[in-house]
Amino acid sequence: MSQRNLKCTEKETQLLGQQLEEKEKEYEEVANDAEELANLVRTKCKAIKTLEKRLVEAKKLIASLKQELQSARNSSSVTEPQHPDPPQQQSTRVSSHSLSSIHSRYDKVLQTMKDNNCSMANAYRLSGCPRSTLRDFIAIAELKKVDSRAFEIAPANYQGESVRELEKMCRKSLGRYMPLMSTMRHEGQLLPLKFDQRFYE
Repeated sequence: MSQRNLKCTEKETQLLGQQLEEKEKEYEEVANDAEELANLVRTKCKAIKTLEKRLVEAKKLIASLKQELQSARNSSSVTEPQHPDPPQQQSTRVSSHSLSSIHSRYDKVLQTMKDNNCSMANAYRLSGCPRSTLRDFIAIAELKKVDSRAFEIAPANYQGESVRELEKMCRKSLGRYMPLMSTMRHEGQLLPLKFDQRFYE
């Protein structure tokens, strides 16, 4: 074999050796990666098994607690709390403020009727005074207009009593002013209301 051929053979041998070393390194890296992956899988499996075991234990504990709770409910007698009866609603007491409010609403509705030449129902709406705020206290408002002196005496005699009681007293007082009230309604000095005789009793 010539010297030239020997040199070529040595180079090829060296090249093959280098390639083998590189392949061995690659295989080693792959093997290490595979081992690492296997370790991770084993660790995950162990963790999953541990969690599954804890879950089973937790379910058993919950079931046991439910049984104890149900047993406690069955054995204990539950007494309904006794609530005191709600206090009865007290009637509104007579005060200058409550009386002033009644007169103010009455005058507002009456003036709205005059200014707008409208019905009483529309006057309630336009003035923003619901009918219910005057309906039960009409006599208080009208006695002051019919006979202010009699009205001034009325609250003094009923000081401390409810407004409803004062309303009843004013209705009885208005009974003797029915002819005058009819004239005042016709002239627009009172709201155009109509009541039967029982209203003044």
